[in-house]
Amino acid sequence: MRRPLLTALALCAATAATAATAQDRFRDLPLDPATATADSAIATLLPYMTGHPETPEGRPGLSLVMSGNGGTLDVTLKLTGYLDDAVMGAVYRGQIAQDPDGRWTLTRIATRPICARGAPNADGLCP
Repeated sequence: MRRPLLTALALCAATAATAATAQDRFRDLPLDPATATADSAIATLLPYMTGHPETPEGRPGLSLVMSGNGGTLDVTLKLTGYLDDAVMGAVYRGQIAQDPDGRWTLTRIATRPICARGAPNADGLCP
């Protein structure tokens, strides 16, 4: 009896996570196997930080928050100061897991823009 209950709970959790992502306008990104695994948790996020800031103009900023969640790290990366009149920056949310050998793998990453005027539309674009 426990297995069907666990399966149902896992299915509900996955459905809730997908609904939350759609509701808050985060869009899942494909993971690049060449960069998703690294020797440090931070190194798995470097592809999303590279090239920021473009210049010292526009008050660039970067914040990174990691918190343990069982065997994974929940990650929020916020980049601001984009040189765009509609998009001020981007927020990335993801999860990173450590394997038994001590290497880290980015298992999920999603993003949404930080809009200068209003919220992103259903397609994740700023007005």
